[in-house]
Amino acid sequence: MSAVRALHWVFKIGDRTQTAKFYREILGMKVLRHEEFKEGCAAACNGPYDNRWSKTMIGYGPESNHFVIELTYNYNVFDYERGNEFLGITIKSKEALGRARAANWPVEQVGNKYKLEAPGGYPFYLLDEPQPTDSDPVVEVSLASSSLNKTLDYWNKLLKAEIFSKESGAVVVGFNKDHCKIRFVEKSEYYFILIILLFLEVEKLSAGIFRQFLKGMENNFFTADGPIDRKLAYGRIAFAIPGAELKSLEEKMKAADTTILTPYVKLDTPGKASVVVVILADPVRYVNPDPIFAFLTSFTISAPKRELNSFQDGHEICFVDEEGFSELSQYNPEEEKILDRFIAKEAKDRPDIRKQNS
Repeated sequence: MSAVRALHWVFKIGDRTQTAKFYREILGMKVLRHEEFKEGCAAACNGPYDNRWSKTMIGYGPESNHFVIELTYNYNVFDYERGNEFLGITIKSKEALGRARAANWPVEQVGNKYKLEAPGGYPFYLLDEPQPTDSDPVVEVSLASSSLNKTLDYWNKLLKAEIFSKESGAVVVGFNKDHCKIRFVEKSEYYFILIILLFLEVEKLSAGIFRQFLKGMENNFFTADGPIDRKLAYGRIAFAIPGAELKSLEEKMKAADTTILTPYVKLDTPGKASVVVVILADPVRYVNPDPIFAFLTSFTISAPKRELNSFQDGHEICFVDEEGFSELSQYNPEEEKILDRFIAKEAKDRPDIRKQNS
């Protein structure tokens, strides 16, 4: 069994009030700990911001044996543009589905799952099955991949993640069969869409049924396919490994000429244990200039543009020392009161926040 343990996924949130409601009242998670910071994180935990921010860990049980969610909130940042790299988190919970319907939270059936969105537009997929009490209800995180072969080279060959399933256009990897896994879904090229766009530009058909058809295709291809664009809402997945292995992991990834976003660094949390982390990014895919793509996009104004010489999946991966993290991540039920107090204080001191979030 691998010593690597899946910990959490990081979301940036712009509306702490509605977000807390969604996770607590709809998904049925509980606040595990809450921390306030006066300045930005040395490992960009809160994104590219050097300001006050907070971190809320929320989930179905202790961080020692559950995959949880980290909610990072930057004060005075109310919205983050979403990219197309994060495809969703799957949870086994008919109870959460029932709460969503009872609260009139929008629910959409997608195959054998039910999709609902957290504030900020982050998708969750619920399985209509009893929420387990003897295991983690969180099944998997789904992410986009520009090349499954390169993704597997990175995750399986370099990081030594196990391949749990592989099918046309998707692969599921992880470090333990009983922990949350990652599903990578391959994005395809989209010359077909560009040809439609070119036709519409030439014929000047900017309205009517063709434009509606195109819009539907754009929604499908440009969020589930096409080049990966992470934008400011980008997230991060975290894993714990024995502290003694952290430096050697960094050296291994450096020797393999992979991207290291944050070299080995110590992170402090006021009044709590410190941890050491290494932040990686999964593979950069280099491609030669594409004459077909360049030709088609040169005629269209509505096609998304991309650099033709290279692009990067860039999913952020945090490895943290197990020893420090185990101490830092102790459940403290009193910290939910701290979260609620700061939410109430901000609403009182800054009533314009309600207007921003309305």
